[in-house]
Amino acid sequence: MAKEIISSPDEDEELPEAMDYDPDFKRQEDTKRRRLKLAVVIGICFLILVVCITVPLVLKSTSVPAPEPTQSPSPAMTPMTIEETLEALVGENIYKEGTFHHNAYKWITEKDPAKLTSKNENLAQRFLLTFLSFAMGGNNWTYCAPSDNISDSECHGEYNYTNVNASRWLSDDPECDWFGIVCVLEEIQEIQLWNNGLYGTLPSELAKLPSLQRFSLHGNSMRYGSNGNITGTIPSEYGTMVKLKILEIHRNDLTGTIPEELYDVPDLITLNLGKSLLTGTISTKIGNMTKLKGLYLYRSYFNGTIPTEIGNLSFLGKLILSHYFCYSL
Repeated sequence: MAKEIISSPDEDEELPEAMDYDPDFKRQEDTKRRRLKLAVVIGICFLILVVCITVPLVLKSTSVPAPEPTQSPSPAMTPMTIEETLEALVGENIYKEGTFHHNAYKWITEKDPAKLTSKNENLAQRFLLTFLSFAMGGNNWTYCAPSDNISDSECHGEYNYTNVNASRWLSDDPECDWFGIVCVLEEIQEIQLWNNGLYGTLPSELAKLPSLQRFSLHGNSMRYGSNGNITGTIPSEYGTMVKLKILEIHRNDLTGTIPEELYDVPDLITLNLGKSLLTGTISTKIGNMTKLKGLYLYRSYFNGTIPTEIGNLSFLGKLILSHYFCYSL
């Protein structure tokens, strides 16, 4: 008969103890998980924010700019004609027949072998000298008058009391070679036509010569043995000749007064208006001519007192106001 054998645990074997339940521990675990989830959410939001800011900036910096609308090409500037250039220089008189301006214009455009155009830099000065010849009786000048044969350019004249070889006026030679003309770098700086039989009035147009430094037309009066006669007044435009250093127009039959504008020439060192028919007083503005070294107003018809402002002219070496006396300062 079988017997049921009931085994009992070894007395020395330890039985597992029951785990204690701690509710505080569970709350701590839940808190940690919530904080982790919150940190993950915040991180994702920050990443999204960075992407939203960075991507547009990158796209803007790397994007290809849209092409600008094509502009229609501007019309090319039409070069000025020779007529337009000369009209801008001396006005519409170039179109009026019988004027010295028109005569000079016709010579430049029809007879001058140089065949200048508006592109030639010497057009203005060659025209102005041509105008001077027509305006002051060039065909009857004592020395180097124009010839009917333009190629006949060689002439001999008296310059600064010395016989010189030069070119005739209105010849095919460069105007810088014409008698009495001195150029530097092909720009006219001196016009010296002493005792050469010029007649007529002083052309105001010569003030258009930008580099003129010496203008000497003295001794062209019949009263002093010349076969010419310069008359009229001193053009006020000469006051704009900012580079003028020497103005010698004495021994002519000039009338009127010294224009106020002439006292504004900044670099004038010699002013000779003696032996003329000029009248009036000497302006106090003469004190502005601080570089003046020689002032010659003798044998003319000036009146009034001598301005005390002359005392401001520290470089003045000669002041001649009468027939016979020379005041050295």
